[in-house]
Amino acid sequence: MLDRKLCETWHPWMNRATEEFLGKVVLVEGKDHYLTDSRGKTYLDAASGVWNVSMGYSDPAIRRAISEQLNSLPVASSVGYSNKPEIELSGLLGEISGFLYSHVFYASGGSEAVETALKMARQYFWDAESTDKCVFVSLAGSYHGSTYGALSITGLREDKGAFGPVVPECYLVEGPDCDSCVNVQGECCGACINRVADAIDTIESTSNKKVAGFIFEPIMGAFGVFPLPDPYLRAVATMCRVRDILLIADEIATGIGRTGAWFAALEAGCAPDIICIGKGLTGGYFPMSAVLCKEAVYTNVNRNFFDHGFTASGHPLGCAAALATIHQIRHNGILNYVSIIGEYLGDGLRSLQTDWPDKIRAVTGKGLMWGVSLSPSRQNVNFRSSERLTYLCRIVGLIVFPNTDESIALFPSFTFTETTVDELISKLRRAISLF
Repeated sequence: MLDRKLCETWHPWMNRATEEFLGKVVLVEGKDHYLTDSRGKTYLDAASGVWNVSMGYSDPAIRRAISEQLNSLPVASSVGYSNKPEIELSGLLGEISGFLYSHVFYASGGSEAVETALKMARQYFWDAESTDKCVFVSLAGSYHGSTYGALSITGLREDKGAFGPVVPECYLVEGPDCDSCVNVQGECCGACINRVADAIDTIESTSNKKVAGFIFEPIMGAFGVFPLPDPYLRAVATMCRVRDILLIADEIATGIGRTGAWFAALEAGCAPDIICIGKGLTGGYFPMSAVLCKEAVYTNVNRNFFDHGFTASGHPLGCAAALATIHQIRHNGILNYVSIIGEYLGDGLRSLQTDWPDKIRAVTGKGLMWGVSLSPSRQNVNFRSSERLTYLCRIVGLIVFPNTDESIALFPSFTFTETTVDELISKLRRAISLF
């Protein structure tokens, strides 16, 4: 069954050399936090798939919800119709957001959600006859997806090189740099916000276009794991409100409990006009994302026809899985638990940094969203440091996610216990000793 065939899978975000170096792992079973491959080797999954398997691999409530929905209405689309779980999910998302958002647009993945938000923002101003407001601003080092619009606002320049030219009127600005801030009092001095405002002024004066949307990740996850400071997010929200710029939160990774809150932006005291969620929305059991928007966005965009949609929008199986996921998080105290167990994990990772300061440069994160930045001295001429450590982790039975050249990401499921975290740290310690 596993012999080479005439046609093989092209794996995302991987070249041939990396695939040959890491080796092919064929997964055949998932249970709790563990994965087993075709050779019988078991791995502790500290990446929860691609940051999306928030409730582990054998959650009975999600499985039951999907099974029951499969036996009643297995397929439907919100293109022209509604279905019961879709209606219930929209209401529940509005409720957990504090009823700040009046409408939900469903898609299949994070990139689709971001594309949707960008099109909403442009049409918002187009319909208001402000056609010059078409510029998007995002942060350097950010990641917003793989599709063309999402890629164009992504702040990782190396992601764009082979695909250019990208969508026009997309600009990057530098984000906050608290480590080098001259203010040592622990308060935000506003210098980073002033830089953003100055950059927007420059963009608008040189392009003769106006900024329509500012998009951000509350925790930048792909270029290391860097939480944006709460005062910065609140100041950005104020700036956008004053300048009539739509604020878009990309919470594909952070949303639905990953940081110990339903929405990291709202927890920070920042209320974006649009929020994109995905990954853990369904516990990873079904590909689904959603875009929440305020009433003003919906009303303005819906003055005319919003010529946008997806075949699987509002899929009943995905909505059923999402309902089961959110109900469990809500009624089992999981948000608070994520904060507690996340700190326990952070303490364990910082202990590794203390033991190997020559190998680990930094440990950053929040909740169950952590990054380990590796020392540049560990680079190899042939492979990235993150790939080498990922390979060594696989040897000891641990799955991590290689982020940048010099960092790995750890996004465990919400079902991790202190015992499981201890196992994670023990396995990572063994891998780092070989690194």
